[in-house]
Amino acid sequence: MRLFGSFNLVALLGGLSAVTLIACVVVMTVHMDRREALAERSLLITRVTADLQASRASLAAWAQSDEAVRRLDHARDAAWAESTFPSLPKASILTYTFDHHNRFISGRHAPTKATGTLAGLEAALPDRMRAIRRHLRSKAGSREAAIDQVWSDGTLYMVVAAPFSPATASVRLAHVSAPLLVAVTPYSNFVATSLEGMGLSGLEIVRRKAAPNAYPIRNLRNEAVGWISWRQSRPGAELRRIVLWPTLLLVGAFIMLLAYAHGRALATQRAVLEGEARATHLALHDQLTELANRRALMQALEGAIMKVERGGGSLALLLVDLDRFKAVNDTYGHQCGDELIVETATRLRSACREDHDLCARLGGDEFVILASDCDLQRAEALALRVLERICQPAQLSSTLIRTGGSIGVAIFRPGHDSFSLLGRADRALYRAKYNGRSTYAIYDAETDGGNISTALAGGAGNQRLPANDMRQPTTAIG
Repeated sequence: MRLFGSFNLVALLGGLSAVTLIACVVVMTVHMDRREALAERSLLITRVTADLQASRASLAAWAQSDEAVRRLDHARDAAWAESTFPSLPKASILTYTFDHHNRFISGRHAPTKATGTLAGLEAALPDRMRAIRRHLRSKAGSREAAIDQVWSDGTLYMVVAAPFSPATASVRLAHVSAPLLVAVTPYSNFVATSLEGMGLSGLEIVRRKAAPNAYPIRNLRNEAVGWISWRQSRPGAELRRIVLWPTLLLVGAFIMLLAYAHGRALATQRAVLEGEARATHLALHDQLTELANRRALMQALEGAIMKVERGGGSLALLLVDLDRFKAVNDTYGHQCGDELIVETATRLRSACREDHDLCARLGGDEFVILASDCDLQRAEALALRVLERICQPAQLSSTLIRTGGSIGVAIFRPGHDSFSLLGRADRALYRAKYNGRSTYAIYDAETDGGNISTALAGGAGNQRLPANDMRQPTTAIG
C-alpha cells in the first residue's frame, strides 16, 4: 500500500505546515507585544525620571533666595510665605514652608473638594521633614531638593522638599538647619502631567504590583511604596484578531479536507484489504462449509510435518468419507446433499480440538482432520468421537436422514511426506469402507509393519488385519 503510505506522509506534512504557520503567527505577535511593552516602559521611565529631576531643580531654584532667608530664617514671617508661595509649577496643589525645627510656617490648608481631607497628610509631614533633612545631610551638597512619597487616605502624595539658601554671599543662614520649601502633589496628577501625550491608557497608582510591566515608585529609602500601572498596548494581539482567525479557518478547512481525503483513502484501502482478505479466504476455504480446502490443508500439513521433524511430537491424519452419500443425492436431491455436507462439517468441527486440529473438505463428501500432538491412542479416540457425531440422525429441510461415515487414519512417522501420509490415510479409508462402513481403520507402518487395523464404530472391539486382508468386520452399526 505504497500509495496510501505516501498520502499519509503528505497529510502529516500538511498538518505540520499548518501548525507551524499558526505557531509562527502567535510567536511573531507575542514578540511584537513584548517589544511594545518594553518600549512603553522605557519611555515611561525616561519621562518620569526627567520630570522628577526637573521638579527637584525647579523647587531648588525657588528656594535659593536672599529674601526668603531673611524672612524665614532670620525671622518667621508666615504672612510673607503665604503670599509668596501660594502655588508652584509641575501640578503641585499644596505648598508648605517649615522652620528649622520642622514646624509649619505656612501652608496649613482647610479641606476642599480638590484636596479632600488633608489632616492625615499634614500630620505626617513634620516626620517626613526630619527624614528629608537626614537624607540631605547625607548628600555632599545640602542645597539639593529631595523627593519622598507619603500615602494618606488611600492617595499617594509626592513630597518635594528643598532647603532655603542665600542667593549671594552677603546673606548668611542664622541657624544650622535651613527652613524648607515643600511642594506636595498627588502622584497620579504628576504622572498624568508627565506622561501626557504618550497614549497610555488606564494609568493608575496602586499599592501592589498589579501587572508585569508596572513601574515602582520609591521613597527616600529606595523602597517601592507604590506602582505605576497602565494598560499595555497590544498591537500583536490586534494583529492576531485580524489575521489569526482567518488563518485558523483556512487551516481548519485544509485539515478537514485532508481528513476527508484521508478517510476516503482509508476506506478505499480497507475495501482493497477486505477484498484481498476475501480472496485469500476463498482461495483457502471451501465455499459451502467454510472449512479449509485442499490447498490450505496441504500448506498446513507441510508446516506440521516440518515442525514435528524439527522439534519432535506426533501427528495424525484422519480421512473421513460419508457412507451412501450418492444415494442421498439421488433420492432427495442435491440441496439435501449440500445440507448434509454442511451438517457434517459442523459436527466435525465440534469433535475437533480447537487449538490442535484442522478440519478441511477435500471435495464431495470427503473430509480431512489434521491432528497435531496426536499419537496412536489419541487418534483412535478422535476417530471414535467423530464417528459418534456423524452417525447421529441428521434433520434436513425435507427429511430426517440417518447415515454414517468411514474414517482412514494415518500416523506420521519420520521419512513420510504430505502426499505419502495422505495416501496411507486413503488406503486406511478404503479398508474401512471395504470392511462394512461406519468404522475406522488405522494405517501405522511402524507399529504394524505396513498393516491396517480396523475398529467398529459401535465399540464392539478392534481387529488388526493385514493390508491385503479383505474380510468383513463382525459388527456393523445398526
